[in-house]
Amino acid sequence: MTVINPEARLRKLAKASGYDLRKATGPTSPRNMGGFRLSEIASGQIIAGERYQLSIRDAAIELQKLHVLGFGG
Repeated sequence: MTVINPEARLRKLAKASGYDLRKATGPTSPRNMGGFRLSEIASGQIIAGERYQLSIRDAAIELQKLHVLGFGG
């Protein structure tokens, strides 16, 4: 049985579509909430999670909004 790492899968899908999904590093602070940030690779523009406040679920929702992830069905 293969175990799928949801974080790695989302990063791979994001990268293939021109986005970068990063996990915060270092101690938490008002500018670093310990979660994820989604940005556009080409421009560096932050799409969501400016303070690394996205959960992995929030990141998946943002990728759905960008049509990187399907809605199922």
